[in-house]
Amino acid sequence: MSTSHFPEFLGRRHVRRALATALFLGAAGAMAQPLPEAAQASPYYFSLGIGGFRPDTNGQLGNQQGNYSLQLGGGRRITPNFAWEMDLTTYQQDLDTPSTITAPVFGTKDPRSTLSTTGIAGTAMFIQPFEALEIHAGLGLGLYAVRFRTTGQQFGLPVQLTRDQNSLGWHATAGISLKVANQLRVGLDYRQLKVRASFDDVAPGHIEAGGGAWFLLLRYEP
Repeated sequence: MSTSHFPEFLGRRHVRRALATALFLGAAGAMAQPLPEAAQASPYYFSLGIGGFRPDTNGQLGNQQGNYSLQLGGGRRITPNFAWEMDLTTYQQDLDTPSTITAPVFGTKDPRSTLSTTGIAGTAMFIQPFEALEIHAGLGLGLYAVRFRTTGQQFGLPVQLTRDQNSLGWHATAGISLKVANQLRVGLDYRQLKVRASFDDVAPGHIEAGGGAWFLLLRYEP
């Protein structure tokens, strides 16, 4: 098995078919409905989310623990029941530093490392409004940058080892929101992300770099 060394100095399960069927059939029917006058005046919205993350488990990684998830995005309401969204999301987890990582010469390696997944994704969102309350569900695709990072010390100075890979991923999302002011909504959103990466000198085979995330959302509707 190959090993990875620090640089000398600091340098650089699946969604069920029923969900997909309900989403796209519902969206197709919703697109035939015209927007109400109030919605036509401002079909755009912007959202900010923060929450926790539970990573998918990998047999070749030890003691994985989710840290946080962040979301920043926006969308356009096409009809009262359908919207397109784009967002930037990031997810981070901690894990035991793999045994394939060796300590630098005259130095030490930290026992824990991080794996972060950051990407831009588009989502087709089906929305069911009930007065001030809305329920939503969607499916989307995105491009994600996956980074493995571990740190240590050499000659008393901080050093790090990083590995990066870009991968396509897909996600399913569902949640609920409540209108609390004229232009503001608060809500909860769950997202399941599936994305793979490969760092053969760190861990053999594919790494599942996605997982499940809960977001507390704030949505602004100008």
